[in-house]
Amino acid sequence: MFHNIDFSELEINRNKLQPGGDAAFGCSFTFGYGVNHEQSWPALMGLYNCGQSGSSNDRITRLAIEYINTYSPKNIYIMWTIKSRREWIDEENNIWIIPLIQ
Repeated sequence: MFHNIDFSELEINRNKLQPGGDAAFGCSFTFGYGVNHEQSWPALMGLYNCGQSGSSNDRITRLAIEYINTYSPKNIYIMWTIKSRREWIDEENNIWIIPLIQ
């Protein structure tokens, strides 16, 4: 259940809620990097926090789709990251992160 999502990136006790209900997806802003869990926007809204630092919009989309297919939540909330943070998946299902254009 929810096998493809790597929760090892979430710090210990980051989520006070169990997965399955309404959830938030995004990058480090959603994860709450640099603030206590209780200060992250998902915690303030009472959502399960699926934010992962460094995520691209592609990854955010994959995580959200898998979460929806696994748990069928009533609502999800997404904070998209910058559009130039992208990924490419090759024929062997390797994920390549496209460097940011400066």
